[in-house]
Amino acid sequence: MCILLGKLVFTGVVFMPTLALHFSIAFLGKNIPPKTHIHLKIAYFLTFVFLILVWVSDKFISGVYDYSWGYFVRGGVLHKVHVVFVVVTAVFAIYLLGKGMVNENRQRGKTRTYYETKYMFLAFLFVTLAAIDFLPNMGIDIFPPGFIFVTIFVYSTRDVGD
Repeated sequence: MCILLGKLVFTGVVFMPTLALHFSIAFLGKNIPPKTHIHLKIAYFLTFVFLILVWVSDKFISGVYDYSWGYFVRGGVLHKVHVVFVVVTAVFAIYLLGKGMVNENRQRGKTRTYYETKYMFLAFLFVTLAAIDFLPNMGIDIFPPGFIFVTIFVYSTRDVGD
């Protein structure tokens, strides 16, 4: 049962980095480097590959850890590849937001758009701390506190662009 629930959870988790990247690109509008949309298409392709692998392979979720605080799925070799994908995608999204912030400052100064981009950049930096939730998948016995970072991220970005 735990493995089935883990697969259901990872059905959503595999989309998070790509959707965050897509949001960053949409948020920046035309203020993105050339070929960024190609990177987004590659990210979506890899996301769907990971989604399929979650359900058809035991290399993504390879078992269950029984920690003192509860059960947690054991990440297999493909899970580790996914973690690398998450980190690379997050760094790229943060890079795009940082570059967008710098470009806005150079072109128009410290406008409302500059500050909105700055706050998104800082929020994305902060929410990447939620990746700490991958540690229990790798056998490190810590309670996964990532929901705290995600909650603060969602709360902090609710008014940007209004």
